[in-house]
Amino acid sequence: MSGEVFGNETRSSDNSPVKASEDVTIRRLVKNDVGLLREFFRGLSKRTLFWRFMSPVHEVSEKLLYQLADTKHDGHYALIAEHEENRHHQTVAEARYIRDQSDPEKCEFSISIADEMQGQGLGFSLLQFLERHASKNGVLEMTAETLRENTAMVRLAKRAGYSVVTNFADPRTVKLKKALNQPDSVSHGLPHTHVKIAA
Repeated sequence: MSGEVFGNETRSSDNSPVKASEDVTIRRLVKNDVGLLREFFRGLSKRTLFWRFMSPVHEVSEKLLYQLADTKHDGHYALIAEHEENRHHQTVAEARYIRDQSDPEKCEFSISIADEMQGQGLGFSLLQFLERHASKNGVLEMTAETLRENTAMVRLAKRAGYSVVTNFADPRTVKLKKALNQPDSVSHGLPHTHVKIAA
């Protein structure tokens, strides 16, 4: 596979896996990955699961797992990140955006990272990929809602240029928003590592 090099990053086609580090690969999620999603969510701490779904979750239902893995329609784009060690692949993150059906120029994103991989720049890398894909496909605004106590997500959003606004309908949460209509609005540069096309 090949990609175009832009400074410290390499871009590939939407379906080509890319190396986010020496041992982490980011690729597009497909319907057959439902088992990987199940294993991933089961491995998350209660706190991380709570932050992801903003409510106490003991086990992600099969119905929801299949909904999360079903990305066949244009409005749902999802990625997973896999860590490789001793030829064993483990899912360590999932990220997605879903377009607003009433306003396709807007979408809502979500990202969840395995506890042991948090704070290493993977969330920022995934958000970059989501932004580029959304912008290329006509999305002008990316949004998200997260718990106010999820300070890691709030910091990530601020770093990527999102405004953070209190949700007065639910003061426990904040709304994140970013316009993608300007070329400079999409985050550039992947942290910590040179991104390579996976072999």
